[in-house]
Amino acid sequence: MTYLIYGEDSFGVHEALRSIRTRYKGKFGTINIVHVDGAHTSAAELVGTTGATPLIASHRLVIITNLMLETPLARHKGYVPVVEAIPQTTVALFVEYGKPPRTSPLFEHLNRPKYTVVAHLFSTVELSAWIAKIVREGEETITQDALDLIIKLFPTDRWQIYNEIQKALLFAHATGAQIDRPLLETLLKTSPLVNRYGMQEAVFVRSSRSMLGALSHLEEAEMIPVLAGLIGAVRTLLLVNAGKENASAQALSEMGIHPYVGLRARGALKHYKEGEIEALFHTLAEIDFLVKSGEVEPRAALTQVALSL
Repeated sequence: MTYLIYGEDSFGVHEALRSIRTRYKGKFGTINIVHVDGAHTSAAELVGTTGATPLIASHRLVIITNLMLETPLARHKGYVPVVEAIPQTTVALFVEYGKPPRTSPLFEHLNRPKYTVVAHLFSTVELSAWIAKIVREGEETITQDALDLIIKLFPTDRWQIYNEIQKALLFAHATGAQIDRPLLETLLKTSPLVNRYGMQEAVFVRSSRSMLGALSHLEEAEMIPVLAGLIGAVRTLLLVNAGKENASAQALSEMGIHPYVGLRARGALKHYKEGEIEALFHTLAEIDFLVKSGEVEPRAALTQVALSL
């Protein structure tokens, strides 16, 4: 049995993966779970992994991550016979944190109704309904202005939204407070217009337009902390790029990088050519020095960074 889970909304991909994994664990009781990094797996290695006999359990759940996104399109056809030979005792989940090429023979083979889950980025309406559902399940209510605020701050990051709502629920349960805009502003420790995460995301997708848009919402007091955050984001890109041949979850952890952040950073590497990340890091370091020494205004410095992407 094979499943395909893909999409730009990594939270949705993760939730779909968790749902299928839970379903099969409930169905078979004990099940062997194996994780495979698609970027470093050949067709021959995949044959051995998916075709292995389960140990103790009756079935094996093999999770193959980013096989299509991290390997050349020319190699995809060679994986199709491997998929066709997967035994009944193996449930294979092909998980892609992004949009795999639709011209891929492997994508065409795996993309079947009922066995494919597409995690698209939520619209504002969908985000509103999703947040309201989480709050309702937490037996609390959220005001419309609070809901509008959190969507404004994190328009595509459901991970961050989920974390912030969970914090708000805990606070509301403990104090009896309503989840409203003042409460969220207090918990977020930021002004209503700050979108520091949007700035870092703009670096990851290398979008001058997105960065300039996020910059327009920043207050002066947030400029230096945001600049520090950008330096941290580019440092993460440098570390992941240097260790991309061995960027397993354990390796990322040893570098002090959360696996999810590392996964996003690996995806961001495709937007930069050789040497461009290093150049951006040096630019940010120089700008940071000039800002802190008072030679350059922070907003002008961040505008320069945005235009250099």
